[in-house]
Amino acid sequence: MGRPREFDKTEALSKATEVFWLKGYEASSLKDLIDAMGISKSSFYETYGCKQDLFLSSIDHYANTALKDMALMLESDMPGREAIAQVFLHTANRFITHATPMGCLLSNSAAELAPDCEPAKNKVVGYFQRAEEAFTKAVERGQQEGTITTDQEAKALGRFLVSSMNGLQVVGKANQDEQTLKDIVTTIIKALD
Repeated sequence: MGRPREFDKTEALSKATEVFWLKGYEASSLKDLIDAMGISKSSFYETYGCKQDLFLSSIDHYANTALKDMALMLESDMPGREAIAQVFLHTANRFITHATPMGCLLSNSAAELAPDCEPAKNKVVGYFQRAEEAFTKAVERGQQEGTITTDQEAKALGRFLVSSMNGLQVVGKANQDEQTLKDIVTTIIKALD
């Protein structure tokens, strides 16, 4: 019996994440995943267990990268309002410039699986809470700087921004019109007045 072929687990997970992101959980077949990952069926089962376990790992992989990038922008030394605006503009530009806009894996997963898959739902909710915390801190900074309204609690505005980000990503997945997306971003940022 030959020794199993070694492979880069992070790279394989990245490839699986792309498949889930593009096709969704249900439409991603085991063959799709194995082909994209460049591994054997036995290596798949030995390393990842099952499709659902791989999917949950893919959510973590995606979220840790996406939330890290967003948090870096929100926690930069930019004024709070400007940092929030940059996060939304960056997101809108991603849809405008990519040939295959895939939305957000977290938003896609929430829509597809949250009602039926408790582990996926819990992961997505946890990551939305992390995003909410990052937005809330930026809102608090903007409120202290006098550029964001204090008529609303920072936490409520943080939740609004997470909801708005998810909405922007759903619209961007379907409609990559630059003016439409920029109008949405402008309106979201005006809500902070």
